[in-house]
Amino acid sequence: MDNEKLFEFIQAGFTKLEKGQLEIKKDISEIKDDISKLESKITKIEFLLESEIKPKIELSLEGHKTNTEQLSRIENEVSKHEEVILRRVK
Repeated sequence: MDNEKLFEFIQAGFTKLEKGQLEIKKDISEIKDDISKLESKITKIEFLLESEIKPKIELSLEGHKTNTEQLSRIENEVSKHEEVILRRVK
């Protein structure tokens, strides 16, 4: 291989490397954009969870607790009445 062909071969290799490097830079840029979009979506989801969903869950749990307490009170009252009824029946 003479010097001119060797130079052309090396030049072609550098050209391929430069094209590959540009493609990698483009891919990295696209990945950064995708990450930025994902971060934005995550922020929106966190806000939605904190501002809308969490309060609704807390209210639901509070309602469930209230219902449970009320059922306990009702159960106690029914139990008292059962005792009275059982004593009268005997």
